[in-house]
Amino acid sequence: MFRDGQSDVGGPSELANAYVFCVLEQFHARLRRRDIFAAASLRWADPVAQLLDTTPGRASAAGSSTICKRQGPH
Repeated sequence: MFRDGQSDVGGPSELANAYVFCVLEQFHARLRRRDIFAAASLRWADPVAQLLDTTPGRASAAGSSTICKRQGPH
């Protein structure tokens, strides 16, 4: 497979494509396990960051609008 630091798998572009695929595959697996988060996404965002502030007198307006969107109109 490797001889003198050279691979017989393919040229540099093929190895780069394989590397990119591997990185994307690992990125997607970690998104699913919730090891990493996409901040701008409702589905892949950090659920802890979306919790309402429980300090008395400090309700989060942004958090309550997100809850209203998810529950739908009544």
